Amino acid sequence: MRDEKLNRPVTPKRSATRAAMHARRLCDSCEANQQLIYQIMSDYIRDEKDPEYQHSIETADAYKAKLHEKHPLCDACQAKIDALVAEQKAVLQQRQRDATMSSAEQIPRLPSLPVCLCRTTLWSLCHLGTFLLCLYVHYYPPQYRESDATNPVWSNFLSEVVIWYQAQPGLLPALDALVRRRLL
Repeated sequence: MRDEKLNRPVTPKRSATRAAMHARRLCDSCEANQQLIYQIMSDYIRDEKDPEYQHSIETADAYKAKLHEKHPLCDACQAKIDALVAEQKAVLQQRQRDATMSSAEQIPRLPSLPVCLCRTTLWSLCHLGTFLLCLYVHYYPPQYRESDATNPVWSNFLSEVVIWYQAQPGLLPALDALVRRRLL
């Protein structure tokens, strides 16, 4: 019943990947030149504690360009590098487009239950307070006192409120009927 052939681990075949990697590989001389440039650049940048560290950082790009001029890639390898850079650039642009589109299409999240309850409570309290203030002003109209007469801002405000309520002919009977119906 037991077959040893079925119990061996299965490894994926990577022949396509190896072929693609081999097609992108640089020739031996260009690869040696690139390793040489990499080694020279790693020796060129000094330790952070070295007094010439800042100078080596500032001149690193110019030195690297001189090394690439001194040890250039052959035409075939340069074409491979250009194709690889173009492919990577296209992938990055596609990722950026996808990220932009996905962020633009996101549905706004609804507020959570506590946030909704808080907003509803604040809205209700605000309107209830306004309604109670209107009822208070209706049943207890402002009385002018001597101290109010000396304050022109307060006097003007109260007179404007009284004038506004008196100018609303249907508002006072409606509020009065509503209050009487609730109280009886």
